[in-house]
Amino acid sequence: MKLKEVSLCSTEKSKKSNVNIQTNPEHIIVFSSNFNFMKSTCNILSEHGYTTSGFTSIEDTLNSLEGLSADILLIDVEKGDYLKIDILQNFLKIKRALLCIIVLEQGESQLAIEAIKKGAFDYLFKPFKIEMLLMIVNKATEFNRLRKDRDFYYSIFKDAVEGIYIRMPHGKYSMVNPSLVNILGYRDCGELIGKLNDMPDQIYVEPGRYNKIIHLLHRKILLQDLNLKYIVKMEVLSGFQKV
Repeated sequence: MKLKEVSLCSTEKSKKSNVNIQTNPEHIIVFSSNFNFMKSTCNILSEHGYTTSGFTSIEDTLNSLEGLSADILLIDVEKGDYLKIDILQNFLKIKRALLCIIVLEQGESQLAIEAIKKGAFDYLFKPFKIEMLLMIVNKATEFNRLRKDRDFYYSIFKDAVEGIYIRMPHGKYSMVNPSLVNILGYRDCGELIGKLNDMPDQIYVEPGRYNKIIHLLHRKILLQDLNLKYIVKMEVLSGFQKV
């Protein structure tokens, strides 16, 4: 398996270190004022396939967010250190999609609450088992993957030249793309969704035929070369026209 050498950055020049880690699409930044904690946490994550970068200063961590493609930040917070919780918002300003995991001392429940309020993804208390750390990191990784998948498919939905919609069982649109809005002659997605409460009856000239098609689709029957007549809003005529 291919290995990649990554430098663990520290404000203490004499303690700079390199570790070999397995390359992984997920890049995790570890921020701790305690060099030994930062290094050991990076090593644990590296051994389990994550790419890691470690820092012991707030400034270096902030700068790293602008230069690295990391989506997960693990922050070690010492007892009563509200400053790092406040700095959390600065991290999120630089990278809104950042998933922050807070590591706290036992009994710091109030800090945990404050961290969640300020945008932290999750937290865990020290001392922790490696399995607990990996479980939370894996949860953040899966959340990030699902979010990227959502954004990817939404971009296809939004940019498609065909009219696409998602319909509720009772007939109302729950989501439409810009192309459908243009095809049907509405100003924007909000207007179309707000004014159409019974999509088959309000859009299709032959609602019964539409319902038959939906029935066939539910039976997973392939349909091709269909022609459906629909009603388009005409602003100039202040009314509607069949197409």
